[in-house]
Parts: sequence; C-alpha cells; structure tokens
Amino acid sequence: TSRRAANDDRETIGQLLQALQKGRPARSVYTFATIFAGVWLAACAALTFGFLPSIQAAMGQSGGVLVIAGLIAMFFAPIMLFYFLASLVWRGQEMRMIAQAMAQVAIRFSEPEGSASDSMVTVGQAIRREVAAMGDGIERAI
Repeated sequence: TSRRAANDDRETIGQLLQALQKGRPARSVYTFATIFAGVWLAACAALTFGFLPSIQAAMGQSGGVLVIAGLIAMFFAPIMLFYFLASLVWRGQEMRMIAQAMAQVAIRFSEPEGSASDSMVTVGQAIRREVAAMGDGIERAI
C-alpha cells in the first residue's frame, strides 16, 4: 500500500491552469435564444397574417414604406436582443469560471509554506524509502 499525504486531493497549480484553459461554459443559452427567436417569429407571422389588410392599406398610403420598415425593425430587434443577452450570459459564466480558478491559484500562492512543507515531506519520504532500500540491499549483501 502506498501512503498519500493528507492533501493529495488538491490540484497542482498546473492542473488549475489547465482546467482554466479547457473549461468552457455550456452553449445551451444560445439554444434558448434560438427557441425564443423562433417563438417570436411565429408570433410576428401570426400578427402579420391577422393584420394583413391593415398593412396593405398602410402600404397604399404615402408613408407605407416607413410603416413596413418599422414593422420589420420591431420584428427583428428582439431577436438580436435575445442573442445579445445569450452572449452576455455565456460570457458571465465564462468569467465566473475564470474567477474561481484564479481564486484557487491565489489561495495557493498565499500559502507558500504549505506547498513547501508538502514538498519537503514528499522528499523526506522518498529519502527514507531509498535509505531503507539501501539498508535492505546491504543486509542481503552481507
């Protein structure tokens, strides 16, 4: 059986930095944005179909082009807002992951004596094993 130090479950600095570079937040927020955009477009299509006679009457007037441009802007501006919000949420998740990793690294750096004593214990154990192995070898040789 091999003995492990009490804090062997702690990640090394290299592992923390690697996790920082590998980890990515879930892209499910973009899926939700796409679903909301689809629902929004379906509702806009239903409203357009319901008010089609009024829209056609507005197009016959002098400012009809502006009415249509305004309707199109009202239909597509919320879709851009959905994706903008999804991007903000995704970036927020990414920033939270980075902050957690940086906090762990900062905690490690704030306790250098813990890392140094852990290393010394490990080196001491290795030296003891080697001395014991040499003692066994010498006993067998004698």
